[in-house]
Amino acid sequence: MDRTRTRTRYFTPSEVAAHNTTSDLWVSFLGKVFDLSPLVACFQGDPLLLPITECAGSDISSWFDPRTRDVSIYQTTGSSVVM
Repeated sequence: MDRTRTRTRYFTPSEVAAHNTTSDLWVSFLGKVFDLSPLVACFQGDPLLLPITECAGSDISSWFDPRTRDVSIYQTTGSSVVM
């Protein structure tokens, strides 16, 4: 048996939702959870981070094409359309 393998970790939506600040920012998409805190710290103050920080602690799968896993060309968020 290979003992170097790590077990897959699973997170509930409420666990992801608890990480909703710029210093502790998680998002989930397409079945995986990502800690984006280092990204936010590296680019702190960059206006391009606004969509990510607004969705901290939530699922952003709607941003991606589930078939190709690419970023969707057209994304509707609330009342605005992002192209």
